[in-house]
Amino acid sequence: MTLNPFTLHGMPFVVFYIALMLVTFMVLRRAMMAAETDGVPPTPRYDDPYLIACLRGGAEEALRVATVSLTDRGLLEVDGDKVQMRKRHAAELVKRPIEKAVLRCYATPGDGTRVLRDGDSLKACEEYRSALERHGLVAGAAVRERRLPKVAIAAAVLLGVAAMRIAEALWNGRHNLGFLIALSLLSAFLLWRFWRRRLTYAGDEAMTDLKMLFKRLPDRAKSLKSGGESNEMAMLAAVFGLTALPAAAFPFVEKIYPKPQSDSSGSGGDSGSSCGSSCSGGCGGGGCGGV
Repeated sequence: MTLNPFTLHGMPFVVFYIALMLVTFMVLRRAMMAAETDGVPPTPRYDDPYLIACLRGGAEEALRVATVSLTDRGLLEVDGDKVQMRKRHAAELVKRPIEKAVLRCYATPGDGTRVLRDGDSLKACEEYRSALERHGLVAGAAVRERRLPKVAIAAAVLLGVAAMRIAEALWNGRHNLGFLIALSLLSAFLLWRFWRRRLTYAGDEAMTDLKMLFKRLPDRAKSLKSGGESNEMAMLAAVFGLTALPAAAFPFVEKIYPKPQSDSSGSGGDSGSSCGSSCSGGCGGGGCGGV
């Protein structure tokens, strides 16, 4: 006897829909992974820390690493929470466009976030973004266009089933559909995230490979010294983030990009978890009985 899920009511149908979500997203992920890792061009050379930083966190992360690297090399200086070009013609001493743009941005003092809003600096990162797109590591318009049919099929399955179930419940006079509506909205949001994700699955694999390639760098972090003695500092920040830099050797990093202060009361930065707990405790209270 074939089980018809539309004959289920209450929690059994909710369980069925959650299972359907899991299976659908698993299939979607496998389909996208196959499409985005098969036949991609050879990976670029990873000798430029700004390219790696752009892969890991986008243009803003590349600019942060560039600002910190230029400060370490003595081309930028930090006074309090302000950054400024140390020498008037410092931009002429570097070759990379991103470094020239960052130095020109700080021709006058500004905080660490100024460069993240500077048009010329962001434009200087376009070369990295374009290279990453060409190598199939970052999703551009073409990748998102190829993702769209797969996401549309998944949306038709999940949202179609939810719409049919809601219509059937309303037809039979059952109106407590809150949980199912919440699940369908969650499905739509997750599908949008799948379509919009910045890295391709080849990009994810590239970052995993880079962390394996440079896995010894964090172990040597405490031995690194400031002063631009080597490229290891920039590579460490590019692959693992600025937080991987030891504060004792690079105290200026905290001045340029201070860590956000956590609220000791626990109410400031935990809205996501409080929403999650309230949903798990309250969203299903009266919403699943009639679906």
